[in-house]
Amino acid sequence: MKKIRIQKLQRAAVLALPFLLCSACQTRVYDFSKLAGEIVPDKQIPVVSGKASSMQRNEGIELSFDGNPATHYHSLWRNLGAGYFPITLDYFFEGADTLDYMLYSPRTDGNANGNFREVEVWILPDSGQLYKYGDFDFGGRPAPSRVDFTPALAGAKGIRIAVKSGAGDGQGFASCAEMEFFKKNSQTCNLKEVFTDESCSELRKGVSRNSIDKIDNLFFRELASYVADGKANDEFRVQEYTAYISPAVTAQKNKISTYGLWDNPTGIFARKGEDIVICAGEMEKERPALLIQPPEFGFAIPVKTEYHELHSGVNKIKAKSEGLMYIAYYTSSGAEKPVKIQILTGQVSGYFDMEKHPADQWEQRLAKATYPYFDVKGKYSTLNFETEAFRAYVRDPRTLNRKFDDVVHREQVFMGLAKYGRQPKTRLHFQVAKLFPSWVGAYAASNYMGFRAGDQKKILSPEVSNYEAMIGHLWGIAHEAGHVHQTRPGLRWFGTVEVTNNIFSMDVTTSLGFPSRLFAELLPAEKSTADYVRKNNRYQKALYDIVESKIAHAVCEDVFCKLVPFWQLKLYMHDVRGKDDFYADVHEAVRINPDPTGRLGSNNNGQCQLEFVRIACDVAQVDFTDFFAKWGFLTPVNLGHNSIVITQSAIDEVKKYIRDKKYPPAPDNLYLIDDENYKTMF
Repeated sequence: MKKIRIQKLQRAAVLALPFLLCSACQTRVYDFSKLAGEIVPDKQIPVVSGKASSMQRNEGIELSFDGNPATHYHSLWRNLGAGYFPITLDYFFEGADTLDYMLYSPRTDGNANGNFREVEVWILPDSGQLYKYGDFDFGGRPAPSRVDFTPALAGAKGIRIAVKSGAGDGQGFASCAEMEFFKKNSQTCNLKEVFTDESCSELRKGVSRNSIDKIDNLFFRELASYVADGKANDEFRVQEYTAYISPAVTAQKNKISTYGLWDNPTGIFARKGEDIVICAGEMEKERPALLIQPPEFGFAIPVKTEYHELHSGVNKIKAKSEGLMYIAYYTSSGAEKPVKIQILTGQVSGYFDMEKHPADQWEQRLAKATYPYFDVKGKYSTLNFETEAFRAYVRDPRTLNRKFDDVVHREQVFMGLAKYGRQPKTRLHFQVAKLFPSWVGAYAASNYMGFRAGDQKKILSPEVSNYEAMIGHLWGIAHEAGHVHQTRPGLRWFGTVEVTNNIFSMDVTTSLGFPSRLFAELLPAEKSTADYVRKNNRYQKALYDIVESKIAHAVCEDVFCKLVPFWQLKLYMHDVRGKDDFYADVHEAVRINPDPTGRLGSNNNGQCQLEFVRIACDVAQVDFTDFFAKWGFLTPVNLGHNSIVITQSAIDEVKKYIRDKKYPPAPDNLYLIDDENYKTMF
């Protein structure tokens, strides 16, 4: 009996051995941050001298190869003269080495002025004449841009960068934080012999444990074992990232401000000083970049945000700051294929994608989040607020979708982006801002809208059907999104920056069933006079302040009173006449027409106002001359040439244009229309 029992135990042990080996395999821990030192960096070819055809004092070309990205070269600030571009930047090397690629890093101080757009790259060989290598478009992006030399340049003594255009006012400028040149290291592992692609997330068929053990480089040997063990399956560590047309390109085409740069969250955050190891698959000509967003987010976001160029294969990046990571894949066309990327280091915290993750997973995913800030990705918006705020105020992510996505989409429809096939694929970004000036509430900046941490409850909480809730959060979201959507300059001239964006706020809030702010928001009594009865809401105050006082619209200081005639056009055209595309068509006319320039003594801002009068009449096929005259649009005004100037001769020209069209006149009492009487007065 004893012998039989021993045999049974032996057989059990033999049967258990594969299980134990498998369990050991499954519990193996891979720490690629410790293995990052095994990755051999590319050799940087030092620049020994440089020469620029244009440079601002104290911002010479030497600052673009000093190894300090906080300093930068800048061309002359005075850029209005003919022949400003091209600007040539010459970089010279000691000896004649082999060059595989160059890397242009834009300035890091938060100012986009001078970010390269169109450039030519020229080569100075060891012997022979300077010759042109190729044309490139860096798109004015804040991310680094890389040019690969294929085949590698052997014996190059120098490189010339001819900058043909750059970002900035006027003609633009040229600036550069660092211009670097590299020779690739001799790779100790042929990735394509081991992995199906350079994201290194799948092994090729036939790659065995035995062949993995024969890989010389410890990092690649461990990486292959990691994949063989089935570890490369985390939904956040391995993802495909979509290419989007650059927000700057879309903004220029649509004459609006820039959408966000956070369309590709990774769900992973970096710690300061950590080696971030990224394996990126096959890329096309324009490449993605890694964006690291530190928690000190706010007015200084561009100063703090960190960009690193990515290339196919293994990338090792030293994180300069802590922050959530994103793949900034923004190109001139947005037509590039998605790039598969595996992020081997950093800490997973996760994000929530409205279009990918079921709503019932919201609390589960939020509970697993370990970073103080959390990303939510919708169809039209991206959000980044405090993780604890999401936990406290949001039980159902669909409430966020209704609030933010709906606002953005409604505004896109209202302004004709949907009708005319102009909707950006990128999203508007809403962000809690830690760096917040005391004098600012919510605000719209380039690429994002910022909100105070203390306002997260009213911003994130489900909507409540009352007026105070509408003013507290929904209006503010639509107002800031409206700033991005202001079609400029034709619908955003001097004195209307805080006016025409509120056409969107009015449309969003009233279409969702809230009362009109112009009608329902009662004004406090300033003094007990007979006039007060006529000024207890914005319609009455506007009539008194502008129409009855016979002042120019531009002179009025109350932005809500200035909003009244814009909204009255919406009530009449959309709600009375059923022409729901009126404002969509007005915006499109502004987009496709050349920007107004001053004529007949009026300056550009004045001409924008007069052009709006003309466009409104043309789109409606209605003569609104009397309506606009009452509201002071056709009143001469001179607030200074840097503000707004409208002359009588320019007014007469617009009046004649409209008169010659022989449009039927608008109703005489149109200036009295409001959110209640429009149903019965016509």
